[in-house]
Amino acid sequence: MISYSKDAVVRSLRSRAASIICGVLFLIPLANVAFAVDAKEETIKILGEAIPQLQNIMASISQGCSGGPNGVPPLNWGGRQTPGNLAVKTLGDARVALAAAQASDANAIQQVKQQINAGLSQWDALINSLASSCSGGSHGEDPVNYGNYVQFRNDLKMQLQTSMRYF
Repeated sequence: MISYSKDAVVRSLRSRAASIICGVLFLIPLANVAFAVDAKEETIKILGEAIPQLQNIMASISQGCSGGPNGVPPLNWGGRQTPGNLAVKTLGDARVALAAAQASDANAIQQVKQQINAGLSQWDALINSLASSCSGGSHGEDPVNYGNYVQFRNDLKMQLQTSMRYF
């Protein structure tokens, strides 16, 4: 089972969110264009760090239930992983589109925001589907690291939604 340091992931995501919020609070007099450029770059950076983490989490989830020498996949893993794979692809596409978009191109920026929200929605679908997805108990059990998956999802969502407010 691939593992990742929950503390490092949470710290990284919280640090990015704090940077964005502090930047906004201390730099309010600057022009909106400057915010758009900084928020755009910060969002590209967040996505660049999050996408490999999403892939690692997918690998972890695939062996996230108790059993076997290294864990076993959740029930119906084949169907459950589809929204996760879509989230990785959609957020990757959003990162590329955002890097190519001009801060002044409102249509392109709006499309990127929609892609990011769609990717977050897909990731929500995966994480939400994991509750009680392992065999055991009277109604199933959560994967071993389910709480970490939920926390990462919540932190990533908060970071991206915060950064998107400023471009």
